[in-house]
Amino acid sequence: AVLRTANIRFNKNYELLMEVAEELKTDRRFKFLCAGDIIAGAHAEEQRYAGELRHRLVSANPALGLQLLGHRNDIQKILVAADVSICTSRLEGFPNAILEAAYAGLPVLTTPVSGVDELVVEDQTGWVIPDNRPDEFAKRLRFLADDTELRLRMGLDAQARTRELYGSHAL
Repeated sequence: AVLRTANIRFNKNYELLMEVAEELKTDRRFKFLCAGDIIAGAHAEEQRYAGELRHRLVSANPALGLQLLGHRNDIQKILVAADVSICTSRLEGFPNAILEAAYAGLPVLTTPVSGVDELVVEDQTGWVIPDNRPDEFAKRLRFLADDTELRLRMGLDAQARTRELYGSHAL
């Protein structure tokens, strides 16, 4: 499974995730788990946008293999069930979802947001993929699906790097 952990909001760019899922919809190896929901207390425009986007995500589920998990307090269990983590954000302060995924031993595919240069080592722990390149995300996901040994090695390297940088108390 491909895991996306992020609240449903503009900066998280779920539209790009849907484009990636569209690229892979004929390949039944891919299921996308989306952990996160609409932020309570967000301003009205953000709430409206998130509500519309959530509706699109739910509607796309059968065709694209998207599964909305909503807000979760058991993210560690979901990380264990995933094979790879994906971050499609337009903007991040520090990408905690990437830190958590790497710490759990998942390779990471991400857009070039703040903090990824520290967390993602190209071709070792994952890949930084240019914005608006769903085809490149899909290509890399297929690559990892085809090469289990590489996927596992990248996950272990991500975990080792994260623990080296942040210690065992990172999460």
